[in-house]
Amino acid sequence: MTTLINSLVLCAGLALSLQPTATPPAPSPAPASVPASPPATVVDPAPISAPGPSAMDASTAEFLDSLEKAESDLRTLRADLQYIKTFSELEGGGRHIRRGSIAYAARMNASPSDLPARRGFVVDMRQLIVDDKLREERQQYIFDGTFLVERYEQEKRFIRRRAVAQGSTRDPMRIGEGPFPLPLGQRRADMVARFEVSEVATNDGLPEGPAFDGLRKFLAGTRQLRLVPRPGTDQARDFRDIRLWYRTSDLLPIFAMTSNVDDTRAEVLLTNIQRNPEVPASTFSVEPPEASAGWEVQIVRE
Repeated sequence: MTTLINSLVLCAGLALSLQPTATPPAPSPAPASVPASPPATVVDPAPISAPGPSAMDASTAEFLDSLEKAESDLRTLRADLQYIKTFSELEGGGRHIRRGSIAYAARMNASPSDLPARRGFVVDMRQLIVDDKLREERQQYIFDGTFLVERYEQEKRFIRRRAVAQGSTRDPMRIGEGPFPLPLGQRRADMVARFEVSEVATNDGLPEGPAFDGLRKFLAGTRQLRLVPRPGTDQARDFRDIRLWYRTSDLLPIFAMTSNVDDTRAEVLLTNIQRNPEVPASTFSVEPPEASAGWEVQIVRE
């Protein structure tokens, strides 16, 4: 499941990655691989040295500065989400489309005085389209700041893992610190240390052909960042590059695309974005369903 989190949530999360936290039907696009399970505890990252200022042109530096200043009061976020995985030729080509929503909270702690701040997310996928056939298939990935849950509605299967070791002060959603890279609220220095970052033309890297005319029209007027993982980083094992498109009106993300080392491609389209909506705490519940309801419940490393 790590690859799914890496591809799906990374796309959506990276799109907001340069915005600081409080403390410390859609065009016919295409997307990333389907994951294995994340490790149960936070792993110490290998030290990475940030490159010097000469590694970035002035336009990109200005853009990153603007993103870092934007949305400094981002507390919560909701959006509809479309995730597309395009398979490699060796796998027979084709693609799977999942549709659902994402919710994010910058602080899961009960009190602002509780440190370190714990962030949370919910990815709730409700529909799957394969070979142009749509079926209802609900899968949820829930992180409450401590535990990560996989919930498969049709199979009635529930898996909960501890993602943050007891007593750990690390941020499991920060690049290089956590068991899954959901880089919301990343520090610019961390991003530059792990990626070669450049601003490129809006249409650069988009698939060719009339099937993608709608996507190109949707992205007209946006600004695009391209991130290439630096050799030796965790991200270099999964991704060839990551591309992020921001609308210029408020620098909120609307589209992300990854080219993966296994020759698959992942795309995430965000629509109906809500900034700082009310998100009830129950949204991030990691409590298992009642056994009497027929669910298979697996609790890993409490």
